[in-house]
Amino acid sequence: MEILQFKKRRRRLKKPVLAILAVLMLIAVIALVFVAFLGGSEGKVKYARIEETRTYTAVVIRDEKLVGAFEKEGGYSVADYCVHEGQSVETGEHIMDVYRLGFSRETELSLFKTRQQIYLAQLEVIGEVRNEQLKSLDIGIENAKGRLSYAVMNGNGEAALAAETELNELLEARRDYLKNETHETETLRALYKEEDDKLDAVLASKRELFAEGEGLVSFYFDDYSAALNADKLNLITTSLVDAATKKDKAQDWIGASTTAAYRLINPNVFYCAFLTAPNDALRVAQNTEYPVEIDGYGTFEAVGVASYKSGNKLINIVRIDSGVESLINARKVSLKLKYSAEGLCVEKRAVQYNDGSPYIELMENGKRTGVYVDVLAANADGAIVIARDAQVPAIQEGERYWIPKRLNVDLKKLLGR
Repeated sequence: MEILQFKKRRRRLKKPVLAILAVLMLIAVIALVFVAFLGGSEGKVKYARIEETRTYTAVVIRDEKLVGAFEKEGGYSVADYCVHEGQSVETGEHIMDVYRLGFSRETELSLFKTRQQIYLAQLEVIGEVRNEQLKSLDIGIENAKGRLSYAVMNGNGEAALAAETELNELLEARRDYLKNETHETETLRALYKEEDDKLDAVLASKRELFAEGEGLVSFYFDDYSAALNADKLNLITTSLVDAATKKDKAQDWIGASTTAAYRLINPNVFYCAFLTAPNDALRVAQNTEYPVEIDGYGTFEAVGVASYKSGNKLINIVRIDSGVESLINARKVSLKLKYSAEGLCVEKRAVQYNDGSPYIELMENGKRTGVYVDVLAANADGAIVIARDAQVPAIQEGERYWIPKRLNVDLKKLLGR
């Protein structure tokens, strides 16, 4: 017997039906979001104390002046340092000598050789006779050479710089003494002329740099020495802070460049900036004190300067009035900040945000009134707040406030995506 086989036909939904279902699902989602975000309850302001500690990746911002040399001439190629890295200097103190681009140490070496010839020629004139002043200068020069060699061998840059300065001063004193006390011969006259010509060539390329104020000196720079500076605090952006905290950039410190000579750093203040989410209740409040610990550098007392939105982040800046000496070449640091406050407390859920600025809604006669606040401290349960504006309505203990209801809904799951 032949068996007939029948195939079931699938019924396809027509496009108008699919459109109706999509609209219904969209209405359901909107209704759910409406209930989730616009529903809520009321709470009562209470008095409490909250402590919370957070660790941030921060950038160090100093109050420093960048001093350059031969910028219009293309920079410089050679430098002699008169102070050591990190030294405290006074206004007018000799910092360094720089020589324009193209200058060669060979020019200085040639001058040095001529002066050696002059010294030997002067000794021939005076013979074996050495008075006490000349003997004293000779002994001082030999001692300075010894101290310089010892300092260099032991890697003591500060002592080496001091010995080199002393040696140069003694050599100059001996040259002046012998030139005045030695009878001038034809040979010496020619050598003196040669010395003057070579010295003029050196001085034509040389520029002496003196401190333009009091402060600490550094001869190292990174890519952010100009942009991350105290005089540009209000120009700092999220992208700038984010880039400076990248490891490959933050540690890229170099010695004096083609035109940059040194930095003069205010020893009395520095700043740290870090990023937080715009809806994070914990953020820096202006003029509020915070104990901070900078990993590897110690503990400090900081004061809040500002917190403001930049891009999709919130920039927080604190000021520290001591300890910059150890941080003159630091850029990226790990900053542990303690939020500690006692005062009027609301539930953390009550803190809402308008373009990154926190506010709460106070209840009066069934109506809600928004009040911008500073959050001094917060944890999972509560937030210590103060009104940002002293005008009414004021926040008072026992006052009722609005707590928006937020459901933890995964919209992607709801939409089946």
